[in-house]
Amino acid sequence: ELTKKCHANNINVIVRVDFRGVEKERYERRPDWFGKNEDGSPLTGWNDIIYRPCYTSYYGKEYAQEYIRRLMTAYDVDGIWENCVIFGYGPCYCESCKQQYKEDTALEIPIGEDYNSDQFSTYRQWKSAYAKMHMKSMKDIIKSFGEDKVYVSEIFGMYHASIAKSSGIDLYDAKESFDFLVSPTFIDGCAQEDKKYDNYDYAASCIRFLSSIAPDKQCVALTGGNGTKWRYVIAPQQESKIWMWKVISAGGNIWNNYFNGQFPGKAVDRRNASIEKEFFQYMKDNEAWIDNQIPYGKVGIFYSRETRDMLCRNDEKEDEYGVFIKGIERVMAEHHIPCIFIPNLEFTYETIKDLNVLLLPNTACMSNEEMDAIRRFVKEGGGLIASHMTSLYDEHGQRRSDFGLKDIFGCSFTGVVKDTEYDSYQKVRCNHPILKDMDIENTEMIINEGKTLLCNKTNESYEGICTYVPPIYNQPPEFAWIPNELTDYPTIVAGSYGKGRVVYFANQTEKTCYTNGHEDLINSYFNGIDWARREPFDLTTDAPDSVHIHVTCNKDNPN
Repeated sequence: ELTKKCHANNINVIVRVDFRGVEKERYERRPDWFGKNEDGSPLTGWNDIIYRPCYTSYYGKEYAQEYIRRLMTAYDVDGIWENCVIFGYGPCYCESCKQQYKEDTALEIPIGEDYNSDQFSTYRQWKSAYAKMHMKSMKDIIKSFGEDKVYVSEIFGMYHASIAKSSGIDLYDAKESFDFLVSPTFIDGCAQEDKKYDNYDYAASCIRFLSSIAPDKQCVALTGGNGTKWRYVIAPQQESKIWMWKVISAGGNIWNNYFNGQFPGKAVDRRNASIEKEFFQYMKDNEAWIDNQIPYGKVGIFYSRETRDMLCRNDEKEDEYGVFIKGIERVMAEHHIPCIFIPNLEFTYETIKDLNVLLLPNTACMSNEEMDAIRRFVKEGGGLIASHMTSLYDEHGQRRSDFGLKDIFGCSFTGVVKDTEYDSYQKVRCNHPILKDMDIENTEMIINEGKTLLCNKTNESYEGICTYVPPIYNQPPEFAWIPNELTDYPTIVAGSYGKGRVVYFANQTEKTCYTNGHEDLINSYFNGIDWARREPFDLTTDAPDSVHIHVTCNKDNPN
């Protein structure tokens, strides 16, 4: 009856199903259908309330497939939302997994090791393959009822490295399985668990990222009037509105969720019950303009899944990748520079040739093919900004003896990393455009923070704009000085490579643009982009930096 009423009112019905586990009573009927820990105990979750399956288990495979067939046969629904298609975090030791893993790899599942260690690398690849098979089988069943039937699930992936590695699924893998892409972007902290309501950029960032990996598909931000942490009270109203406007301005759509089992108008807290109404009305009224839009920008942020897996952490204090991207986005937002993501997914010179500037934020893991494409890009006139450990590792996480792109950077890594988290500075060595509008005539040093690689300049035509200063400890005051502030280790190197320009930051400038926000850091990074660009920026405005601007284009006619 519900489906018929919805269809009569031109509303599509997508049914939510969840195969992540069952209660104890159901588990005890068929414990052989579910996953096992190393000691043979059941895989559980949520304070041991739910008993989990795995991708090879009967419940996660045969039972789930038959359930979908029966559901699609009995009801004229328009699609299936398989909620959080993640079966377990880490290894499973059920008989099915042990037998299938042995058959596929001739190996036993490792025991007693850290799941993120190299000991589990083969198992993680194997688990990922079975996760992909699960998604494909579910999609095939749903499509057997008609190509117009949709299959979708929310996938963590942009910053959630731990979830992607432990579950076997991330957005790179899932994009082929789903008819549109959805990722959780709740304002109350899904991007970082220790965050509350202060990162307004994440939702739009996620839309730009989703669009970069699948520009032909609708991209949706999963959010909610009552959030996901505190599900019985509202997410702050003004912040939520900023959040949703950013999604729409980036070319995305909104999926409003209530997780407390209550209709929004009948919830305990009803203050946000219709908060999305004005946004849906705006999209309806302006459909002719905003339909078929994707993010636009001539500045590209290179996104490396391998670097994310190696360096990204949920805790921002330990994160060495995601926070670099967030720092870039702060600089871009405050200077009104439209930017897009360039994922290393089918990455070639052709994917970047039309960019003005390419940014490599601590992109530690890079293949030879990726570096060759970037060399060609710069030789042909493109601008390049790179930082810290960029190209120090290959795509498999194996350490190189030096930067793979040292010829472009104009410097070589000594192998020494300095802790410059506190009491640290950069010595100004020349008045370069990268330091413009920073009143350099009235200072001999600018701030430094985070970690700094000690490098030697190898290309005499490049300029060492600033150099590393050993720590000047602030206590006790009478000893807050050092006899010599000069070293030969550049922190900012700039030069020309072919027809293009390159800036390399040996420190963690992008990260500290986010975690610190000092004007020296933000201004030097922006000036680096401004100096390296080969064409004027697409957008000029006199709006203050508190006004954030996103630019989109029609995907069928980007120009």
